Amino acid sequence: MDKEISFTEGPVFSSLVRFALPVFGALILQAAYGAVDLLVVGWFGSAASIAAVGTGSAFMQMVTFVITSLAMGSTVVIGHHVGAKDQDRAGCAVGTSIILFLIIGIVLTVVLELSADAIATLMRVPEASHDMAVGYIRICSAGIIVIIAYNVISSILRGVGDAVRVNRKGNQEDNEKGTKKTRVRERKQRIE
Repeated sequence: MDKEISFTEGPVFSSLVRFALPVFGALILQAAYGAVDLLVVGWFGSAASIAAVGTGSAFMQMVTFVITSLAMGSTVVIGHHVGAKDQDRAGCAVGTSIILFLIIGIVLTVVLELSADAIATLMRVPEASHDMAVGYIRICSAGIIVIIAYNVISSILRGVGDAVRVNRKGNQEDNEKGTKKTRVRERKQRIE
């Protein structure tokens, strides 16, 4: 039985927990990237390579969490517009999110590739591990665009899908007010 999540009826805490569990699951899986790297390097590598991967994965995990947090902002904006039944603005929010994060991904890839040595130095990686940590950061940086794409697509789908489910069962009066506000705003835009 598929029970819908509603933030407008019933206890909010349980709805919030059910809404947040998939996000936490995704964050745990993303954190597992570094853990799996450490596991494999632990089997086949030296102590210096373990130190390099440990330091590099901690930094890349921080970058991933920042990206995930920013992408959650897209979920809120898209969900707000979808919930208000303002498809034009929802579409614009989706397009803007994709373009913004594409630019962020390209810039972040270039910056991380060029500053991998400085990052390893700043994190005080031991000399024996320094070159390996730089290589690890560069390899992960080359794939950061894929991590960004995953997070943006997930955020867009959460914003569109969950907003529709919540809106269907939500307070009808609030939905009508949102629609009226949208119509008034559209009329003002046409006049200007």
